[in-house]
This record gives sequence, C-alpha cells and structure tokens, in this order.
Amino acid sequence: MALSVTYQHIVCNLRTFDNFCWVKILVRKTILYYIKKYPLAESQLVIWCIEFSRQTFKNFNDLKKVDGNASIVNNNGVDFTIKEKDFRLVISLNFLQAASYVIWFGTHKEYDKLTFKPLHSTQLF
Repeated sequence: MALSVTYQHIVCNLRTFDNFCWVKILVRKTILYYIKKYPLAESQLVIWCIEFSRQTFKNFNDLKKVDGNASIVNNNGVDFTIKEKDFRLVISLNFLQAASYVIWFGTHKEYDKLTFKPLHSTQLF
C-alpha cells in the first residue's frame, strides 16, 4: 500500500503540529517563513524537517551518523546543507530536551557573510 503525501499536507502538518516528532522543532512558523522566502528550497526544507523530526539523538555523534555533512557552529548551533549545497540551515539543538529551533536559513553566499562559523575539530576539545 503506497502512501501518498502532498507538499500541502506536509506544510499543513508543520502549521498545526500534527506530525509525531521525536525531536521537537519549535517555532515552526520560522520554517514556513523561509519556505516563502526561498521557494526553490521548499521541498528539500520540508523533507529535512520531517526526516529530522523523526530522529532521536543523544549527542552530536548520533546526529553525525544520520547526516554526515552536519557541523557544529558556535552557540550550540548545528549547520546543515540543504538542497545539494545550495542552502544552509542553522539550528539550535538541545539534545537533553530533544528540542530544536531554527536560527538561520539562506544561501551559501549569505552564509559566508554571517559571524557564526563551523567549529573545527581542534576547537571542540
């Protein structure tokens, strides 16, 4: 039996918090804002949101097993590549509470202008 889900259904779920989440994505209106601002990223951002919210992570190593391109940025942020490296998503993620919220979303060119940057492995220890 095939499951048919439309983007409208997914976006509706984002608005009404109907989908079951292991990792809670707080303030989903922020995601909807970025979907409107960057329509080219809509499908990939919605897919990321749904896949991410179905995960459980005890720590960054668990997250890295699911998304090898994720990197830590300062202030407890995690950086994700969206839509084949066209866009970047930065979230704050609290592993103990299994809760996250979007800090920033935009193009790689916009990301390069930001003040927070990925931490290198030498900075982590």
